[in-house]
Amino acid sequence: MSAPAPETEREHRLRELAGRLLAHPGPDGKTTAELFLAELPPDTPVDLIVPKELDLVGSLARRRDGQITGVEVILDGTKAILEFLAAYDRELLSHGWRRWEHPRWQPGGFDAGSHVGPTAIFVNDAAVSALWIDAREGEGGRTQVGLRYDRENAAHMVNMPRPGPEPLDRDVLPELRPPRGVKLQSQG
Repeated sequence: MSAPAPETEREHRLRELAGRLLAHPGPDGKTTAELFLAELPPDTPVDLIVPKELDLVGSLARRRDGQITGVEVILDGTKAILEFLAAYDRELLSHGWRRWEHPRWQPGGFDAGSHVGPTAIFVNDAAVSALWIDAREGEGGRTQVGLRYDRENAAHMVNMPRPGPEPLDRDVLPELRPPRGVKLQSQG
């Protein structure tokens, strides 16, 4: 295994610019962002399981007061999306993660954004973390996977009630989705 090539001044400045553009203030303090090309942050949380059968394009670490609040990972590969998702689902479940489902009753009719591609959300109650998985077919039939690991908002999700039966006294409009290929902009 060879060591990564030394970073040029231009690459260093580009990474610094991207980090500054991605940083943002928040009610709990400023969140910084740091990019990693073809690697994970050195302090990646141990409960973040990254699939080994895909190529690691890069990652982004978000920190507050030096502590990781989130990690975003971009992966690429040739494994079929459904095959990848099934295997990754099993791996996460075996490491203490559980699938998180939205409560069934959602007012508002059309669901404009949650079915853009095969996605899943997992939570790890013990580590109080959440993982969003976005897998889609990219150019040339390659599978593109984005992982968003979050410690900042997970506590709100973990404490949310799990899906249960819908109240019988409610006349609920069934979930409506736009036809494939139709772009829908939701408006409140």
